Amino acid sequence: MVDKTEALRAAPRRTVDVVLDLAGGRQLRGTVGGLHEEYLVAVSYSKLGPAARLRAWLSMLALSAGHPDKPWGAATVGRGDRGRPQCATLTPIRAQAALPVLQQLVELYDKGLREPLPMPVKSAAEYAAHRLRGAEVDDAEYRARMKWATGSFPGEDDDAAHAQVWGRRAPFETLLTATPPDETWGGEPHRFGELAVRMWFPLLDHEKRSVL
Repeated sequence: MVDKTEALRAAPRRTVDVVLDLAGGRQLRGTVGGLHEEYLVAVSYSKLGPAARLRAWLSMLALSAGHPDKPWGAATVGRGDRGRPQCATLTPIRAQAALPVLQQLVELYDKGLREPLPMPVKSAAEYAAHRLRGAEVDDAEYRARMKWATGSFPGEDDDAAHAQVWGRRAPFETLLTATPPDETWGGEPHRFGELAVRMWFPLLDHEKRSVL
């Protein structure tokens, strides 16, 4: 794992401030750390999961929209299947494309402040990944259900926050609620699917996974 990331981390580590105007008069302010030249690098011995990949994506979007003169990229390294290290690499995104995607994520954030969304991170990421590959809805739901339901290992249905909202060990079907009129972005048959593809499709379009 170390050998593969040494080249990315050869340049001194630095931080970059971001001040970005969003729609509706809002402003995004913050600092992105872990940068080596124009590359955001994060290395962990934890499993390479959707949450870590999403953090890198959000940071790269903010950098790309806030500093469009640089070709920002990102690499997140962690444990993969059978303990082998894996790397999730994000290819650069143009500022003109980054800002609308960032605005979409802010809208999802706003929705999440108003109500619990049927969008558990691992299950939603799994559903979106399979739909993007052309899987039928039933197959994508099956894959997402495997992340949600507790089996040999705890699933997302065992998470305290999800249990508080949906009930302890709630069936996966609980997430498959009707789609409100303003959430018909991708033509999915339920709200869970619409939210999943809205969140994950742009990231997955720019992500490459490799075993180190």
